[in-house]
Amino acid sequence: MSRPTAAPRRHQARSNRLRGYFGHHLASLRQSLRRLWSDRLQSALTATVVAIAIAVPAALYLTVENVALLAPPLQQPARLSVYAKTAASETQLQQLQQQLQAHPQVQTVSYTSAAQGLAQLAQSASFAAALDGLPSNPLPALFELSLALESVDGDSTALAERLEHLRAELQALPVVAEVELDTLWLQRLHAMLRLARQLLAAAAALLLLGVVVVIGNSVKMAIEQRREEIVVIKWVGGTDAYVRRPFLYAGALYGVCGALLALLALLSMTAVVNVSASELATLYQSQFQLRGPQWMESLLLLLASAALGALSAYFAVSRQLHAITPE
Repeated sequence: MSRPTAAPRRHQARSNRLRGYFGHHLASLRQSLRRLWSDRLQSALTATVVAIAIAVPAALYLTVENVALLAPPLQQPARLSVYAKTAASETQLQQLQQQLQAHPQVQTVSYTSAAQGLAQLAQSASFAAALDGLPSNPLPALFELSLALESVDGDSTALAERLEHLRAELQALPVVAEVELDTLWLQRLHAMLRLARQLLAAAAALLLLGVVVVIGNSVKMAIEQRREEIVVIKWVGGTDAYVRRPFLYAGALYGVCGALLALLALLSMTAVVNVSASELATLYQSQFQLRGPQWMESLLLLLASAALGALSAYFAVSRQLHAITPE
């Protein structure tokens, strides 16, 4: 008869241990919340310092990402501007256009004749008087080429090499006077964005190290205030994990509160700056608006801050617990 009852008893004992384990987690969280609330001034100061350390790299990250939104993608079709010689005849220009359209790497060809270019320039009031005194049209015919270089696969070095090879090939045509590459500025911009992201990662690492120090010091102060209580708990058999648990929740709460304050500051700054940014975008006939932190980014920031706070508390508590032993 003892064998059938042994399994339910083991199951009941395991269930009781699990309830006790999670119950202590819940009690530790409540205890940490009460202690943070009872020392509101110190908690607010710690959370504010954490928020500043989080908000600075987050604001720089949003700045870089907003600039990246304005930059055209590097994988977009590259563009070349082909200027014909001014002495080229209409027949030669038509032959050149057909030759460009038949090129395997050319996607589209946009043609602007010399007369059309002069008419567009004459529409500007600052050039109208100067153009009236010209004996002849000095402008060349223009072919704007949109290229499709699918085999590049986003490799900026290979893209630059292929574009330069194509530019030299077109430059060698007898009717062509000059070929300008319109994507060099785009490659430089994306290179600067990559550099900015790398510098941002380094700055974020340094500032987050400050978060570890701030939360660790706050937890150390809390341990010293509860030193006698910890001695009693360890004297009656409490494990280091049992003693450590409330402090881990306190560190996580410091991280979460700091992240919430940082997100609130970022959203407020984005809303304020967006007013001026929208006015500037309207002048350029654009609907661009600055973006603030997205919900997924906010969630990741909260989770990362909580984990960083708990990790900071873990190292601080583990070092202190070794020095606290019951006599």
